[in-house]
Amino acid sequence: MLYPEQGFCTCTDFFFNNILRKKEYECYHLLAYKIANEKGLVKEIKCSDEEFKRFFAKVIVGVLT
Repeated sequence: MLYPEQGFCTCTDFFFNNILRKKEYECYHLLAYKIANEKGLVKEIKCSDEEFKRFFAKVIVGVLT
């Protein structure tokens, strides 16, 4: 998951470089978001907590299979 306002990503690349190695580091997810945002390509999608739970469950199942 990406939290651009906080400069945080849950990817392993960000974790190892920023958290463990204590580098000031932006993973490619944060960089891609920054570029897309500057170009006006970012779209915000709002959903209820229940919709998000269903969506995220499908993401997790897809990762584990």
